Amino acid sequence: MKYYVLCLLAFCLIPLHAFHSEPFLLGAYSYLQNDKRYYSEHRDELIAHMQDLSFNINVIETTNSDPDLSSLLQALDKAKLDAALADKCWSNDPRDSRRFSLVPLSTSNYYRFEAEYTDQTVVKKGDNLDPEFWYGNSKTIPRTGQVIQDSKASNEHAWQVKRNKDKIGWAYTDITMRWPDRMGNRVKLYDEIRFHKRHLDAKSDTDSLYLTYRVKLTNIAPDLSDEAPLLSFQIYAHRGDKREFGEKIVANKRAHGKKADRTEFSLGDFKAMGSPEGYIDLPFTISYNDLRDSRIMTDDWDNNPDTPGHWWWYIFRHFAPGLYWHGNCDLSLDYIDMEDEIYRDLRQNYAFYKKSINERLRAHRALPGGNVIRYVYGMDEPFQTHLSSFNMMQGMIEEDNPPICSATYDIYHRTYKLDDKDNWWHFPDLTRDIAQPRIMMPDIYPIQPGILYDPDAGERFYQNVLDHRLLKGYRESYDYVSQSPERKFYPVVQVFGHWSGSRWWSWVMPPQATQKALMFLPLCYGADGMYQYLLNGFVSSAKVGDYAPLIGIDASELKKFDYIYDVVKELNPRILKFGEELQDWDWVGASTAMLFSNYPKLDYAESGINKLRVVQACNGSYEGYIETGLYTKDSGEYAIFAVNRRSNEFHPRKEYLNPDFVAPEDYPDAYSEFEPQTLKVIFDRDIKNPALLDMETKELYKAKRRRVKIEIPAGEARLLKIVDWTTLKDKN
Repeated sequence: MKYYVLCLLAFCLIPLHAFHSEPFLLGAYSYLQNDKRYYSEHRDELIAHMQDLSFNINVIETTNSDPDLSSLLQALDKAKLDAALADKCWSNDPRDSRRFSLVPLSTSNYYRFEAEYTDQTVVKKGDNLDPEFWYGNSKTIPRTGQVIQDSKASNEHAWQVKRNKDKIGWAYTDITMRWPDRMGNRVKLYDEIRFHKRHLDAKSDTDSLYLTYRVKLTNIAPDLSDEAPLLSFQIYAHRGDKREFGEKIVANKRAHGKKADRTEFSLGDFKAMGSPEGYIDLPFTISYNDLRDSRIMTDDWDNNPDTPGHWWWYIFRHFAPGLYWHGNCDLSLDYIDMEDEIYRDLRQNYAFYKKSINERLRAHRALPGGNVIRYVYGMDEPFQTHLSSFNMMQGMIEEDNPPICSATYDIYHRTYKLDDKDNWWHFPDLTRDIAQPRIMMPDIYPIQPGILYDPDAGERFYQNVLDHRLLKGYRESYDYVSQSPERKFYPVVQVFGHWSGSRWWSWVMPPQATQKALMFLPLCYGADGMYQYLLNGFVSSAKVGDYAPLIGIDASELKKFDYIYDVVKELNPRILKFGEELQDWDWVGASTAMLFSNYPKLDYAESGINKLRVVQACNGSYEGYIETGLYTKDSGEYAIFAVNRRSNEFHPRKEYLNPDFVAPEDYPDAYSEFEPQTLKVIFDRDIKNPALLDMETKELYKAKRRRVKIEIPAGEARLLKIVDWTTLKDKN
C-alpha cells in the first residue's frame, strides 16, 4: 500500500509531454509482457524490431504474475514506443488494487432483452433494421401470447398473454438471433455470453447471475388460493446435443428480498407486494455453482471433456431465461434484464469503482516509464452482452487518465439478412450504438478462407469482399468518429495468416501486393492512425501457426518472416509520412475508380474534379479498383490519396487449386502482381492549368485536355495534391 501511495504522489511530478505516437499513431499488437518466458527473453529483440519497422506504439499486457511492469515501460520509453496497456490482473479482494483492472471488469455482462421480439417481424417501424434488437425466441419451444402496444413499457411495446384466450405455456424461451441465417436456420446463442473465470476454486464461489423480469399482472382469476402459481421462472439450455430440450435446472429465486425454495411466483407473493397495478420487477438469482453443475456455464471451450478447461473464460451455451405462464391472470412482459456479479457490483457501487479504477490508472502512469501509457485496452473484441460494461468503464475514466479502447470485429459478416435489399445485420453498428467507443478500432480482416481472385466469383471475389467487408466498415467508422471531436479512428490492419499445416485456417496470409493495399487503404478513409495485427506469431517446428512479420518457433526461437517483414519495413515509414501530412487535411469522402465509372458517387464540385477513371489497358483478368480518398483544407486546397487495390493474381496448380491451400513457402509461385494501372483524373472545363503534385516524390503531372494520368503499381499508393501548375516555383 505504501508503494501504491508513493506512485500516486509521483504522478503529480510527471511533466506534460507529447506521446511518441503523435501526430499519427502506427501500432503493433506485440503483447509484450513480463510473465511469459518467451517475451521476457526476447524483449530487447522485439523492441528493436518494432523500431526497425517504424512503429510508435504497441499493445502490451500485465497480469498478476508480472514482476516488474515498470522495467517494460522504461524499455519502451527508451525506444520511443508508447503503449496501450491491457491490464489482466485480478483479485477478489476489494482492498487490492488489482480488483480494478479494466480487462476483467470489461468482461462483465449486461443486456436487456425486450420481450416483444420473437423473429424478424417489425414491432416498431424500422426496428427490423436496428442492430440493437438482434435477439428473438426459438420456435423449438413455442411462445404463447402476442405483441401489444403499451406506452408505459420501455420500448412502448410488451408481450401479452391473456387468461381465457391464450394457451397455457411459455411466455419466454431461449435466446436466438432475430433473423434466420443464409440457410434459413434459427441460430441460438452459442458462446457469445462469456464470464471472466476469476474463481479457480468453485466451492468458494459465491457469485450469481441476476435476472429481472419486468411484468404487469392483471385480471387474476377469482377464487384462487394464495398458493396458486401465476408464473414460474426457469433457466435452461439447449446444449447442442441431440435432445431438443436440454438439461434443465431449477434454482432458488429471490422475491421481495427473501429467499424462496421454489421457482414459482404465486398469488400470495403478488398480494405480499400490495397487489400492484402497474409494472413490477421480479428478480431471479442463480448461483454460478448451480450453473456450472448443470453444465450451462462451462470452461469446456472446445467441447472436449478430455482437455483442460479454459484458463480465462466461462461460457454460456444456448441461454434460455424461461418464463412460464400458468393461465391464472393476464400477463404483460416488458423485458428481461440480465447481469452478472461483476456488472451488478459496478452498477451498485459506481462511485467506489470509479475512484478505485482511476487511482489504479494513475499509479500505472506514475511508474517510471509510465508516461508511455497512451491508452488502456479493455476486453478484446467484446460480444453483445459486454458492450454495456465497456461503456460504463469509458464513463468512469477521468480526463487525466488514458482512455480505454478495444478492437471491434464483425463476427457475423453478411450472415443475417435484414430485408429483401442489401441490408445485413452488422455487429460494429451494435458496438457503436451501445458501447459508444471514443476510439473506433475495427479489426476487419478481409483475407479469409474462401476468398477468390477470380472476378467471376461473385461475393467471394477479392474486390467484392473489400467493398462489403472492409471499406464499408471504414466509411461507417469515419462517419461515427466525425460526430465528436474527442473520437479517433484507428483501424486494425490484417498482417498475418493462420496456417494449419495443410491449409489456411480462419485467416489467409495476404500476398505481398495485397498486403500493401491493405496497409494503405485506411489512408483513403481519414484514419487518425492504425494498428497492425500481428507483430509476432507463434509457429511450431511443423510450420503450423500464425505467420506474421516475426515468428516464434516452438515459442522459443525468434525469427523474421521475410515475406511479410519486408513489406511492413518498406511501407511503414511511408505510411507515417502520409498519415502525418493528412492530419492537416479534412476527409471529404472516398470513391472507387473503375474503367467507365466511379462508386459510390462523390461530390467533387468544389475540388474542380469532374470524374475519376482507370485507363483501359487490356492487361489481366480484370481492370479498375483504384481507391481514392478526397481531402480538403479550409484554404480551399484539395488532395487525393489513391491506392491501386488491383494487386495480386492467383495461379492455381495441382497441389493448390485455390488460395486456401497455398503453403507459405509457395506464395512466390502461386501469386503474381498485376501490371500497373493508370488513374485518370478529369477536371471541369472552367479549371485553369490543373495539375497533380505527387507530395511524396514532388513530381508534377500537368493536365492535357483537362486530363491527368498517373501510373500506380499494384498495391501502391500516391498522395496527389491538386494545383495550378503556373503558380508553382518549379514549373517543370
